[in-house]
Amino acid sequence: MSLESTVGPAAKLTDAAIDFTAIKQRQQAAWASGDFAVIGVTLQIVGESLAEAADVRAGERVLDVAAGNGNATLAAARRFAQVTSTDYVPHLLDKDAERGKAEGLDVRFQTADAENLPFADGSFVMKLSKPPFRLENPIRNSSRGIAVFYSLIALLAAGCASSSLAPPEVPATLRLPQDQSLFLEARATGVQIYECATKPGDSSGFAWVFKAPEATLADRWGRPIGKHYAGPTWESSDGSTVVGELASRDPGPEPSAIPWLLLTAKSTSGAGDLAGTRSIQRVHTTGGVAPAQPCASRNAKQTVRVPYTATYYFYRAMS
Repeated sequence: MSLESTVGPAAKLTDAAIDFTAIKQRQQAAWASGDFAVIGVTLQIVGESLAEAADVRAGERVLDVAAGNGNATLAAARRFAQVTSTDYVPHLLDKDAERGKAEGLDVRFQTADAENLPFADGSFVMKLSKPPFRLENPIRNSSRGIAVFYSLIALLAAGCASSSLAPPEVPATLRLPQDQSLFLEARATGVQIYECATKPGDSSGFAWVFKAPEATLADRWGRPIGKHYAGPTWESSDGSTVVGELASRDPGPEPSAIPWLLLTAKSTSGAGDLAGTRSIQRVHTTGGVAPAQPCASRNAKQTVRVPYTATYYFYRAMS
């Protein structure tokens, strides 16, 4: 017997005939009826892969939509992002909060429906979401215009996305010539060193003078690949080095962070990774600005080490 012979040729299933509220209530009850968090923990690597593919960075405002097992939420929080985790099942968020507390992670958990998010435009830099949800306007709450959909396709592509290099979006003054190509990304964690000294050309005045950086360099997976120190010099673990010379700068988006820079290679040494460097970009900076404390004759020659992070991109001649 066909469906047509049962309900008649004119019968149609329309939105008006479906009780979406009742369906959603049954969904909520189903998700809350078992301990999904136990199963979800076995998929932790998937959340880490998403955070890696999305390139979540420290200090970014991230919204996890339909957080479920909380794996993406906690992965982003481990990268020191400012995470708001939402789901329409409070029971799941309670379990996620327990996991976050056990790790000492700072996450804001909020019950919210993915179909009616209670956030203003521009509230977040990045939005993470998972199937089966597809947001009508995926960049509505994203000031950087990034939406990452957590699907099987995205997961299969994550390996390629996380291992490939792409030049960062930068102001025109920091862009590279067309004959250079990106070959290395290095994430720096360290300090900017300042000394209280007399102002150039004014022996009666004092100011904080930048002396040198001191940082470790790691790849995007956190593996050590070198160090950064006075010169400014970048030294790879293979012994090759490059000394940079300032070409141009941009204030960057964060007033509380050191500026973004474009440097040209003044000299190189060794036969390793950095030997062929032509240009370097410093972007995505946090911290590192001159101390706010007074600098005067009474504390002349005092040095202060100010924590900072940055990402350096290295370019060489296009082959």
